[in-house]
Amino acid sequence: VDKSMGKFRTVNVLPEEGGGSSSVIARATTVGETTFNPSTEKIVNVVYPQRGEVIQSPASILGDDSLLLKYLNPHLAVVVTVATDELMADVGNNFYKALGGDAGEVKKPKKK
Repeated sequence: VDKSMGKFRTVNVLPEEGGGSSSVIARATTVGETTFNPSTEKIVNVVYPQRGEVIQSPASILGDDSLLLKYLNPHLAVVVTVATDELMADVGNNFYKALGGDAGEVKKPKKK
C-alpha cells in the first residue's frame, strides 16, 4: 500500500528453486493492482483477515431442496477510502448546478 500515491497491490510470494539450504530465495509476482486518484480519494486503512482464521461458508436450503452457498474468499482485503475536500466541494457545486442554481447563490423564496 502506497497511501501517498493511492496505490494498492497484491503479490504472490513463492520460494525460488535453486536456493541453498542456508538461504531462502523468494520470487514475488503481482496478482492484482488498483489505483485510487489521490486528488479525489485518500486511503485510510487496509484490513486483511487474520492468518489461520477459520472462515465459514454458510449454506441455505432453497424450496426445491437445492443449496445456496455463500462463499467468503479468505484472501479478501478491504480498502477504506475517504473523499477529499476538493471532491466534496466539486460534488456540491455540481449538485447545486443540477438544481438550477449557483453554489454561492442563495435563492430566496418567491412571495405569492
